Amino acid sequence: MNTLSTTPSSSYTKKPRLAPYTYGVLSADFYARHVGQSVNVATTTGKIFKGVLIGVDQYDIIIRQETGLELLFSKGNVVYIHRG
Repeated sequence: MNTLSTTPSSSYTKKPRLAPYTYGVLSADFYARHVGQSVNVATTTGKIFKGVLIGVDQYDIIIRQETGLELLFSKGNVVYIHRG
């Protein structure tokens, strides 16, 4: 006897597994929430740059300043980033 189930498979309803010792908000989620918003980026040189977060990948952060200038920061040179 073949029956069709209307409930989703349990493999589709499970939350993704996190790596060991991973807690709270993941950095990818943090950046995703701030794309398109004004941010301040503090660098290891002590300078703070203001702009709209337009892109993030594994290694870099890109913001667009009010002048239209787009700046690419290596994440290794970023001390912190927050909404501006």
